[in-house]
Amino acid sequence: MALLLSRKVLLRGADLLPWVAGVLCLGLGLSGRPGLTLLGSAFLVVAGITHVASANGYTPPRPGRVPIRMQGCWDVPQAFYVEHRGHGLLFFRAFHPVSGELPEEYSVISVPPECDGETLRYSGFVPPEDSRLLGAVPARELRFEHRGGDYVDKASLSSALRRLEVAGTGSGAC
Repeated sequence: MALLLSRKVLLRGADLLPWVAGVLCLGLGLSGRPGLTLLGSAFLVVAGITHVASANGYTPPRPGRVPIRMQGCWDVPQAFYVEHRGHGLLFFRAFHPVSGELPEEYSVISVPPECDGETLRYSGFVPPEDSRLLGAVPARELRFEHRGGDYVDKASLSSALRRLEVAGTGSGAC
């Protein structure tokens, strides 16, 4: 738990780093160093553009996180698409037909190369016919973040996919 908390603090710190560096450089630059003023201004402009982009639905790259396309407005989405090592993967949980509950596991599906996150979003995250089931991973193992875009923690994603490969249901390419 402490490791998870410290990782979360480090990732949040990495998000704030351009803002802090910009203010520090700008402050030092105002004391007579014009190069630092320019550098601080550049940091602040880049941080501001990234902030505005994420507020408008773009998912800028962030350290330790992988952008996802998701369905469902829960902390743990019903389905999401992610690119991992050049392959598109769909993590999908279908409602149980009788009880109406979501299962505790994601079915991990390898989608064809011509299928991307936007295509899946418009089709309601229904996997194409030529998709391939790789296996299942527990939803509780994946950590999501929805601040400034939708992301899955890179370490939790890699761990879940490694478990698929160890179980023999995944392919070494994914």
